[in-house]
Amino acid sequence: MKSSSLAGPLSLAVLLLMPLRLAGQTGDLRVVVATSGSKVDTNGYVVALDTLRQSVGVVGFVVFTVKPGIHTAILLDVAGDCIVPEGNPRKVIVRRVGVAELRFDVVCGESVPEPPAPQEPVEPPAPQEPVEPPAPQEPVEPPAPAATPMGSFSVGRWVATIEPPGFPSYPVNMTFYAEQSLGEIVGSANYESPSWSCSYDLILEFVGNDNLVVAQQLTIGDCPDSIRVVLTRQGAKLGAEWLRPNESPWFETVFVRSR
Repeated sequence: MKSSSLAGPLSLAVLLLMPLRLAGQTGDLRVVVATSGSKVDTNGYVVALDTLRQSVGVVGFVVFTVKPGIHTAILLDVAGDCIVPEGNPRKVIVRRVGVAELRFDVVCGESVPEPPAPQEPVEPPAPQEPVEPPAPQEPVEPPAPAATPMGSFSVGRWVATIEPPGFPSYPVNMTFYAEQSLGEIVGSANYESPSWSCSYDLILEFVGNDNLVVAQQLTIGDCPDSIRVVLTRQGAKLGAEWLRPNESPWFETVFVRSR
């Protein structure tokens, strides 16, 4: 891992849309920090990426080398009269090729309200010991089949209702094909609001055991482009989170299979 300081604010580079080829290899993430305002805390911060930690100045950057996939970054030791307007923590996608970048802009001053403290993770309850059934024993259920891989699980047509900030709710559907290869079109999405409609091709950027990431490529209509969607298996449903071009969260929904 590397660390350095910057002479001035840095602009966020556009994340490279390059496919992963081998799971388990590593990629680089550069986290940039810039602080402004009338009351800057010169003690600096700590950048946490999952379980990793690195110190950084009020203006500077650090580099993490991690496995490709979806990670969570949070800026720690932010003074009480400072805020991170674009969100803290943030999700970021790291790829095997190229350097992903994430920027935290911190604004400090006496008039800035104190942000809420991050919640501590809740420990899950301890698993209960199986209870011996009374004699005679009931027939034993056969073991459940192994979970379907995420790439196969997502195949088919999914429907949901979304309500992006500032817009009324309207339906959306996504269709995924049987053949799924990184960097290729693996499906389509259609958005049908009361006053307009748009269609997208879905390009596969990442696939794991329980989630996948697609980039939307506009094909019909006048709608925002360069939007990514993170899809996560939720039982028999498909959770979805839309990310802005700077990787900050936008809105969420849950898809169900179309009958």
